[in-house]
Formats: sequence, C-alpha cells, structure tokens
Amino acid sequence: MPLYSYKALDLNGKEVSGQLEADTKAMAFKTLKDRRLAPHLIRLEFDAKRVRFGFPPSDKQKAQTIRQLGVLLSAGLPLMEAVGALTNNTAQPMLAQRAKDVLKMLRSGARFSNALEEEYPDLPPYVVRLAELGEATGTLGEAMSDAADQYEADLELKGEIRSALTYPTFLILAGAAIIILMFLFVVPQFADILKEEDADLPFISQIVIDTSLWLTANYQLGLLSLFGAIAAGIVLRKRLGRAMTRLLTVLPLTRTLLLSGDMAKWCSTMSSALSHGAGLMNAMVLAQSDIRSPAIRAGLDDARKSVRGGAHLDVALQTHLPRIDGMMLDMIRTGRISGRLKDMLAFASESYRRETKERTKKLTALVEPVAILSISLIVGTIVISI
Repeated sequence: MPLYSYKALDLNGKEVSGQLEADTKAMAFKTLKDRRLAPHLIRLEFDAKRVRFGFPPSDKQKAQTIRQLGVLLSAGLPLMEAVGALTNNTAQPMLAQRAKDVLKMLRSGARFSNALEEEYPDLPPYVVRLAELGEATGTLGEAMSDAADQYEADLELKGEIRSALTYPTFLILAGAAIIILMFLFVVPQFADILKEEDADLPFISQIVIDTSLWLTANYQLGLLSLFGAIAAGIVLRKRLGRAMTRLLTVLPLTRTLLLSGDMAKWCSTMSSALSHGAGLMNAMVLAQSDIRSPAIRAGLDDARKSVRGGAHLDVALQTHLPRIDGMMLDMIRTGRISGRLKDMLAFASESYRRETKERTKKLTALVEPVAILSISLIVGTIVISI
C-alpha cells in the first residue's frame, strides 16, 4: 500500500507531521480529516506499483520538464497536447512514463494540479501549488514558467554551494586517507623498533603507537564499521539531512547562510503566489512549506498567525524573525503601503540570492585553510610523536 507523509494543523493550531498508508491521496486526506487534522501537505513517499527500472530523473531534468510545459502552455497549446508532448522524452523514460500517467488522469477528469502532485511526488511543494493557482486563474502557462524559474534558481544556488564545498571536502577526505595510511603502515614499523629497544615513551607517543597497533589488529572491524556507517547513511539519509540542517542552523558560520537561502526562497514563492491571485494567508502557507530550517519555519508560522490576527506582514516578520534583514522589512513595508508587495518581494528574493552567493564564497575561503591546518596539525602530531 502506498505510504504518504503529511504535515497538518491540529485543533490548537499546532503543526504535526507523520506518515500513514492509504490507497490514494484522497483517502489519506480523508483519514487525516477523520483525525480532526487540517493537512496542508501530503506527499507520496513510496508506492510499490510505481517502482520502475532505470535511473531516476535528476532535479535538473524535472526542472526542464516543468519549463517545457510552461513554454508549451504559454504558446497557446492545449493542456492535453502539451502534456502529450512530454511523453516523447526518450532521454529519460521514467519522466515520459510519468507524463503518460498524468495524461491518463487528465482524460479521466482529474485536475492537472492533482495529477501533477500524484505522479511527481518528488517535486518541491510550491510547483504543485502554483499549478493549482494557475488553473484557478487561467494562467497555468505563466504559473508553470514561474515555478520553473524558482526551481532552476534553487538548483543553481544549491549547485554553487556544492561546488564551493567540493574542494574542502576533497582535502578532508585526502587528509583522512593519509592519516589512516600512516597509522596502518608507517607508525607500526617504529612501534616494532621501539619495542625491541624497550624505550620509555612520552605520553603522546604512547597514544599514537597504541592507536596504530589497535587499528592494525582490528582493521577488519574498522572496514565493517565504515561500510555499516555508509549503509546507515543511505537508509537514513532523510533523517540525517534534517539533523544536519538543525546543526547548521545553530553554528554561527552557517546560520546566516541558511537564513539568506531560505528567505530568498520564501520571498520568491510569496511573489509568485501573489502574482497568480493567491491571498496573503495562502501565499504564506505555500511559501513556508519548502523552508529547510526548523527555526525559520517556526518563526514564519508564528508570523502567519500574527498576520491572521490583524498584524501587518512586516511587523509580524520583525517580531518573530529578529535576525531578518532590515532592508527587506523596509521593502515589504513599502510594498504593502504602495500595493506592490509582489514586486518588492521579488526584488528582496534577488537580493537574498546575491547575499547567499557572497556568503558561500566567504565560507569556502575560510573552510579551505581550516581544513589544511587541521590535517597538518594531526599529521604533524603523528610525525613528532614518533
């Protein structure tokens, strides 16, 4: 039976999350309603019927699919024909099959946004919600193009961060390999000589030699532990990812970087949602759904409740997100007064993206020497001790 994950609000307005099994997404929604919950996100996690052979589509390929659909619809092609054109994707058979499934659901009378959410469960939530807004306002082509713009911008930013951290990661892995090789092959030779001479060793030398001898005698256990850790990381990658995100939101060097990235995404989603006719409250729910940092998500949730209670958006954000940039608050205040909030949010999103890129470069410039210094200290300690 398919497994769905969900996020919902209970009777007290508190967000709850979990997983449940249901035959369809509609059945999952009904089950949550019966539990007296108000779901705002239901996502398919696993369905044995959908498991197909082949390489899964990459994020870039999915973004290109959304872009192609937006272009075709904006050019005036009917929805059925536009989706039908996606079934000819020979480069990625799994995406072509998904398009066929969407087309089948459309022919049976389903709404496009529902079909998209059912057949593309791994898309960011804002893509489906923008499609829903586009259907309601008759601007589906523009909505899908806006979703593709944001999707590609998110991927570009993620790629820049990944590229910036590639070299420091390589340094750390190479340094770790050198240290392990020294413990396994270099230090034991000195240990044999020192044992023959029955030398009185300094404390640090004794620690290094004992560690080397233990690793040499138990390297099978070390390899088994390494493979076990890799396997556990693959199985629990989502939980580990959430735990890592929580850790990064606490560390001073990465906390501001995550804030900039999340606020860029929030402003962009808010601007797109408002442009396609969403109300302020619905736009805030939509924009909040794809925020990574639990602390920022909680602050945005509190701000949304304040806005519902009558507070202005800029005042609510300033109250519940004290680390937010003052320039952004000024732009939101200006947009609210002038009636151009969506334009100001779009400008704020670009400002935050530029800031995120600059902070990423600065972080990389700091991580590289720290990695080199740490590896040098460990290797130097080993050399001095022997």
